[in-house]
Amino acid sequence: MIRKIGVGVIGLGVGLFHAQAVLKNRNANLIGITDFDKSKTLNLKKKNSKIRVFKNANELIKNNKISLVIITSYNNYHFKHIKNCIKYKKNFFIEKPLCLIFLSLKK
Repeated sequence: MIRKIGVGVIGLGVGLFHAQAVLKNRNANLIGITDFDKSKTLNLKKKNSKIRVFKNANELIKNNKISLVIITSYNNYHFKHIKNCIKYKKNFFIEKPLCLIFLSLKK
């Protein structure tokens, strides 16, 4: 049996489409979601009760069941989320831009 990839999604604007794709993928398991707009998280949770709603991105990233984080948050949060993914040894996919300033990219 193939072990499914545990996925978390940060931001449910464009991230909603990523979350829906993960739900359709037989090799992935959508573990959790988070968004500043709690109505977005609740709407998705109503459709799939197994999805966990996290209070914030840091809580989602720290979760040991999640090995891939899809980052579709506001651009000014991308660097912070990437840094935390690296700190907690998470794979990540990020919607562009990677960073807003060159200094962040260098770090």
